[in-house]
Amino acid sequence: MTTIEEAIVIIAHPQDPEGPALHIHAGEVLFSEDGQFVGFDHGDRWEVIGYTPGVDNIDTTLTAHGFRRTTPWSGPLVTRRGERWTACGVVRIEPV
Repeated sequence: MTTIEEAIVIIAHPQDPEGPALHIHAGEVLFSEDGQFVGFDHGDRWEVIGYTPGVDNIDTTLTAHGFRRTTPWSGPLVTRRGERWTACGVVRIEPV
């Protein structure tokens, strides 16, 4: 059976007033008209995962939930939830 890796976008909110949270979104892979990879855009949100404060805990938490970050973090941007960091990743979808 084939295992599928689905692109995701990870948005980390380390300063969220309700506690640090990772928002996992479907990833939209973007290409230019001539087929060159442009980047990713986030699609629908799949889930929100809380994590223990600390940069090192983010990748550990992602791995524990079946996700893997594949790019460096970009940011921060300042939002109503405080800082926001974004990265791309993948999730493995096992056949049923």
